[in-house]
Formats: sequence, C-alpha cells, structure tokens
Amino acid sequence: MKYIFYRLAATLCPHVPARIGFWFFARLGDLAYLFANRESTYFQNLRHVLGATTPAARVNAVARAGYQNLLKNYFDLFRGHAMTPAKLREQLAELRGFEHIENALKQGKGAIIGSAHFGAWDIIIQLAAIYL
Repeated sequence: MKYIFYRLAATLCPHVPARIGFWFFARLGDLAYLFANRESTYFQNLRHVLGATTPAARVNAVARAGYQNLLKNYFDLFRGHAMTPAKLREQLAELRGFEHIENALKQGKGAIIGSAHFGAWDIIIQLAAIYL
C-alpha cells in the first residue's frame, strides 16, 4: 500500500504548484501530529532538548512544526525527480565553495561533502546529478 502511495505521489506532485503542494503536505503533517503517540521517542527527545520546565503547549507546537516540515520534505522528494536543473537551482538558498569539490574531482581524489541539515536534505542527490 505504501508503495502505491509513493508511486502516486511521485506521479502527481510534479504537477502541483509548489505553494499548494507545501500547504497540502503541511496539513498532512498536522494529521500525522494529531495521531502521533505523545510518549514516542520523538516527543521524549523534544522534552529533553527543550527542557523539563518547558510547557506542554510549547513541546506540542514544536512537534507539530516538525511533522509539518517532515511532510513538506516528502513533497520535495516526490517532485524532485521531475525538476529541471534550472528549477532546482532556483530553489537553492545558497551554494558556496563548490569550486573546491570540482577541483578535488578533477584531480581524481574524490571528495567528502558535508552540509548543515536544513530543508530537504535528500535533494542533494538531484544536485549531484546537475553539478557533478
């Protein structure tokens, strides 16, 4: 069943305008949050990170935002395969120091790449296809 959903989403999402898709997937995140187990490791970790004195309302607000962002990342994943290189570049916040990677690869040395975990981190696969 999950496979069918993923195939359907990968077929439909590239045709949905980004603004609508992100809104819709954020609402799916709201649904996931509503049905989430409040005793799960996710909530336990949030309570640990935010501190024992953090009000439950704040923990729940952060959790809800986390679920929304997770589902919005899925929207990016489902539409990413159909994005043109130009469209993908438009969505980049910033790409710095790429010349170092190019130079290492030209020398046949390979490269180890690190990045901060912001946004849809799995989009790096599409970026590698464009730039490398």
